[in-house]
Amino acid sequence: MDPSIIAQLMDLLRVNPYSTFFRSIGDLPNLEYQKICIKSDPGLDQRVFNAPTSSEVAAIWVENDDSEHLTPRDIFVFNHIGGSHLVQYYFGCYDPLQYPLLIPLRDIGWHQGIQRINKRTASVSANNCTTQLIDPHQSTSAEELLRREQQESFDEIVSAELPDKDNNLHLYTAVVKHMMHDPCRVLNPTNVCMKKNGCCKNNYPKQFVPNTVVGNDCFPIYKRCNNGRTAKIRGHDLDNRWVFPYNPYLLAMFDCHINVEICSTIKAVKYLYKYIYKGHDRVAFNLVSEQSTQQIDEIERFQSVRWIAPPEAMWRIFGFIINEVHLAVYSLHLHLENQHQVTFRAHENLTNVINSNFSAKSMLTEFFATNQVDQNAKKLLYKEFPEFYVWSQQYKMWTIRKKQVVIGRIVTANPFEGERYYLQMLLNHIRGPLSFDHLKTVNGILAPTFREAATMYGLLQRDDSLEECLYEASLYQMPFSLRRLFATILVYCNPTNPRDLWERFEQDMSADFQLLESSSSTVRTETLRFISTIFESMGRNINSFHLIDQNIDFDQDEFLFREIDDELAVPIPEEDLHASTLLNCEQQNAYNSIL
Repeated sequence: MDPSIIAQLMDLLRVNPYSTFFRSIGDLPNLEYQKICIKSDPGLDQRVFNAPTSSEVAAIWVENDDSEHLTPRDIFVFNHIGGSHLVQYYFGCYDPLQYPLLIPLRDIGWHQGIQRINKRTASVSANNCTTQLIDPHQSTSAEELLRREQQESFDEIVSAELPDKDNNLHLYTAVVKHMMHDPCRVLNPTNVCMKKNGCCKNNYPKQFVPNTVVGNDCFPIYKRCNNGRTAKIRGHDLDNRWVFPYNPYLLAMFDCHINVEICSTIKAVKYLYKYIYKGHDRVAFNLVSEQSTQQIDEIERFQSVRWIAPPEAMWRIFGFIINEVHLAVYSLHLHLENQHQVTFRAHENLTNVINSNFSAKSMLTEFFATNQVDQNAKKLLYKEFPEFYVWSQQYKMWTIRKKQVVIGRIVTANPFEGERYYLQMLLNHIRGPLSFDHLKTVNGILAPTFREAATMYGLLQRDDSLEECLYEASLYQMPFSLRRLFATILVYCNPTNPRDLWERFEQDMSADFQLLESSSSTVRTETLRFISTIFESMGRNINSFHLIDQNIDFDQDEFLFREIDDELAVPIPEEDLHASTLLNCEQQNAYNSIL
């Protein structure tokens, strides 16, 4: 911060009697100096509890789990003879003491007799202000954004080439200084980016590409022309294949390393969304005396608190928008008959709740009810319903939509769930069903189960539904979860051609191994090894599905050791260990013999 600003603030606060009083606290004797110990433990979730990597000023917010009993902020006034006095929040001096920079000139805060502002006028004014700032008619529709994306090429945002030195020397210098990968591979086999297999972990140098295209993994392959432009980096002439993708405007403005990539599909951004919903930044800390040499009991003494760094604090102080969530996707409930979720208050009578018509309603049951009275509704699938109707959680009913464009998505159902999965399959194909039984009725015949109804409709004659299930999961599920779903489908759904499903989704299921291994054969082996482990846990052998031409054989001792390790890793509660001391003589003999 500018020293002159600090000087002005000090001059301003010098006439503030509260500030003068606050500074005098340093004269109090016997004040114990405290320090904050931050716990750095790899066992904590490092997305949330990663310790600060540099010195910074931050606020620690101790949250109370009991939201109904909030801990008040405390301001204590000490006198020189040892007494203390608590300043309550309703005292006139509370605000100037709490916010000296906002109230620097001894003005008192809330106090008896303060003039009241007309509530209605204030609220209308605030509403008008909001209306002026956020105009829904000026918002950009999804269609317009897509049109713009089609009109603007990736090259206008990101470049991966050396600029023309004669036309833009400043940008060329910035690229050479900040955006060139160091020589590696044959040029420098000992560079820090090199892996044991002799490949660069960042896959440099890239290939020359005449035009930007989207690769098979949905990430852009940026334009890198072989135009003869080079730069001398650590004694080697490097061309466009060694340039990190960058935005020319940002690089020229900030003159530092700023790697810019384009996320063009949901596959690219699903990792981002899974990270930003991790929760607030947190630390585990404890206050200890600087004079104390006592070891800290980490279990008892450390507290988990929010860590608010200066950027977040500034953003909140200025009232900038922290996040915006516009529910453009309706999550549609999926349940079997009379198996939907019902919420009730603790004091309500359960018999009345069960017999209530209101409790019997759900998104799905009211979808059936609307189809019975509305001819237009009968033309729609369940997932299409939110595009034309709005669900009221308060009244539990669908009404005709008058504004906002949304889409519907039925919540995911795993084939392992049986009837619920086949109910989802029918809802995705049958328009305007009137009830659960109507869904199961095919050509006037009421099928006993949803699976048999799906078979009579011809939905299970091919693997289209299973392929659709895996495709939908590949859009948002991580490879770990996708492999488990694949194994579950093969074991419990009996697809007609498991090999087709394997070849169709092999790349999606091995995406994490592709980041660690450069050999395609090694990636396939590791993926099959993982899937084979899942089959083993389900009592099946991977070779029975003929996913590849040859048999898949892994070290049987490896499976045995892993099972032993898994069993040994199961935590044993303390009360279970203590239970062995409560056995009678005969039980103790049996217990000792078994162990």
